[in-house]
Amino acid sequence: MLKKSIRARLLAVILGTSLVISIAVGIHAFLMTSELLHKKADDVMAARCEAEAAHINDLLDDIQRNVRLMSWYCLDRLDDPLALTDAETLQDYTSSMLEMFSAIAQNTSGALSCFLRFDPALTSPTAGFNYTRSTGDGVFRLAATTALASSAQEQDGADWYWLPQESGQPMWLDPYSSPTNGQEVISYIIPLYQDGLFIGVVGMDVDFSYLHRQAHAISLYRNGYAYLTDADSTPYHDHYSAIDHRLCIEAREPLINGMHLILHASYLDVIRESYPIIIRSAIIFLVLMVFFTAVIFHTTSHIIRPLRELTQAVRRLEADEADVRIPGVSRQDEIGVLAQAFRQMSVTIRTRLSSINDLAFRDSLTGVKSHAAYTEAIALIDQRIPLEPTPFGLIMTDSNDLKHINDVYGHEVGNAYIRHMCHIICDTFKHSPVYRIGGDEFVVLLQGQDLNDHAALLARLDADFAASPFPLDKADGGMIPCRVAHGWAIFDPRQDKDVGDVFIRADKRMYEHKHMLKSKQNS
Repeated sequence: MLKKSIRARLLAVILGTSLVISIAVGIHAFLMTSELLHKKADDVMAARCEAEAAHINDLLDDIQRNVRLMSWYCLDRLDDPLALTDAETLQDYTSSMLEMFSAIAQNTSGALSCFLRFDPALTSPTAGFNYTRSTGDGVFRLAATTALASSAQEQDGADWYWLPQESGQPMWLDPYSSPTNGQEVISYIIPLYQDGLFIGVVGMDVDFSYLHRQAHAISLYRNGYAYLTDADSTPYHDHYSAIDHRLCIEAREPLINGMHLILHASYLDVIRESYPIIIRSAIIFLVLMVFFTAVIFHTTSHIIRPLRELTQAVRRLEADEADVRIPGVSRQDEIGVLAQAFRQMSVTIRTRLSSINDLAFRDSLTGVKSHAAYTEAIALIDQRIPLEPTPFGLIMTDSNDLKHINDVYGHEVGNAYIRHMCHIICDTFKHSPVYRIGGDEFVVLLQGQDLNDHAALLARLDADFAASPFPLDKADGGMIPCRVAHGWAIFDPRQDKDVGDVFIRADKRMYEHKHMLKSKQNS
């Protein structure tokens, strides 16, 4: 028991002060560590939500691109809209459209139907077709078309026709029950005009449950999940309306069809991820408190100084400084352990951020650059175009046989086929970046010598694909021909405002090449 002497009182004051300081520093470090981890959790959620939304947007963009292709094909094959008033001409035109539409619908993920309907002022009220996937065997077949009235006021349940006509613009429709098969669908529809004359609409119905499955497949933390909402953030299922949003972390990203993707994780799950660090930090501070009591007179200055330095380092970490030196790592005491823990925490955070960036900008299947990297690259090019445009071009590639390979040999073989295809593309265009923007779709950003030699390189690409069939495993012993369509376009400042204009021309040529390859294959 301490005597009531000056020394004892001084010791009591010093011990009490040291204890208070130790506790204060420990709590401060704990709070800053917790705040930093929560901030990083927000960043992780935001990055993950952005990546998953990009994946769903890829699917929706593929649908938009295919409907645009169908509308272009319709207008390109129609010389005079008034000729549709002739029954025989209408029948021939409709039949020619059906072949193209059926090929597109069968190769579009999630598609339930595609349709072409004409203005009843030009043709009969039932003119056109609805090419629909059967709910039984999944095969596309022609379905009966509903008669169209002369105006929207005279007909209910045909918003898919009247709304695009009234807006005059391509549009996504909110989920509704399909009058053909009763399934819940979303539709992307484009009104057709030629020389200012309204001809009709072309569109595609997509299984809404297909988008739900994409969202439900997302998992994060222990109990996290994802769901879809409308533009007003109202969930499409009542189950998600009852969620308690007070003790959770959420990230949201808009989709190109007007919906939002929401990622939801419990606040307790995020804290649970930091338990090991919290426990280690608590143990370290308890040891430090005992250590302070034993050697208070000789170690006070040596303890306070490194703790202050650690606090400053944590604050710099909190401020997201890139190069933060953690002091005291070489010490062989509790302060050294604490410093090593903070340094390890810093390394872990940087490693996780690096992994997130790699996931966002590197395609995990092929190793080439991802769709997110492509989006960033074209954004930089678009910024330079008004100032000092640099010559560039785009090459689009797309396999004709991936669906068949997946159906016959399985998705693992399909993935190997995609890697084989990617290897040939990268080997041909050694001096230009290659991006995987879809399942089997790649974009080559032509630059430098590859841009100058693009014609010869495209010829070499065709030759390499022809000479390099994809080998099956030893058990099968077979070879699969590489039938890959491609299209190219070179930036022309006289007609291209941005990369999107170049992309459209390359995409159009690719689909023309795809159609030619399929025609040769079927002949």
